[in-house]
Amino acid sequence: MSDMPEKYTLSIDVPSSDLPLSDDELDMLADFLSTLEHHDESLSLSAVDGFFNALAISPELISPTEWMAWVLGELPAFSSEQEATSIIALLMRHYHQVQLGMREASPPDYAPLFLFSQHNVEQPWVSDWCHGFIAGVHLRTDAWLDVIRHEGDGAMLDLIYAMTILAPPDFEKRPADDEVGEDEVDQTSIAMRRMAHDALDDYRAHFDPLAGWDVLLETCVMHLRDHLLHPNKVNVCPCGSGKVFTECCGSSNRQLH
Repeated sequence: MSDMPEKYTLSIDVPSSDLPLSDDELDMLADFLSTLEHHDESLSLSAVDGFFNALAISPELISPTEWMAWVLGELPAFSSEQEATSIIALLMRHYHQVQLGMREASPPDYAPLFLFSQHNVEQPWVSDWCHGFIAGVHLRTDAWLDVIRHEGDGAMLDLIYAMTILAPPDFEKRPADDEVGEDEVDQTSIAMRRMAHDALDDYRAHFDPLAGWDVLLETCVMHLRDHLLHPNKVNVCPCGSGKVFTECCGSSNRQLH
């Protein structure tokens, strides 16, 4: 795929639609994103979805021009003006859907796009999604830190960060207590993976014995969403009951709504 000629100046002034992307459109977008050299790695649709979720609950509004630059890079490899318009329109529509679902829907429409192994369609890989989410946080790190003053908020954000380095598949074993990394980076990575596994075990012990990484991630994201978007209604359960999460779906006697 050739670089986009200069005359195809990146523009976000494209037709928009309130309709969610179809499966075919999601596949089309995923295929294009996989061709991008994004920090020396291909970019997955799951990572972009996580990125959009962070933008949806960000303390500061981020313009499409800014976030589009992160997704597409400085010079997107579009083959034609038609492809550029099509891809940008798909990104804008998906961004809009995530915004509506996380900011305006009641209960929130949290429907993350995860990666799955061909050999295991039951347990999703959450690391790519978490990587995208943290990238969205980094666009406004100072704003997030200014808002997140509650110890629990910081712990939830740290946990999502820890899940970015879980090696696929995400249900790998917890690093042993006597495992030591060769350098500071390895040691930090091992510590973060331990923290993630301990948090999942703790969640299973207190709330849901069958919970996986996706359930723990939902708890983290919904907790942060409540604190950032509704600071006067801390820990409201995402089911829409109006009760505190730990007294509703997050309790040991939780009920489905």
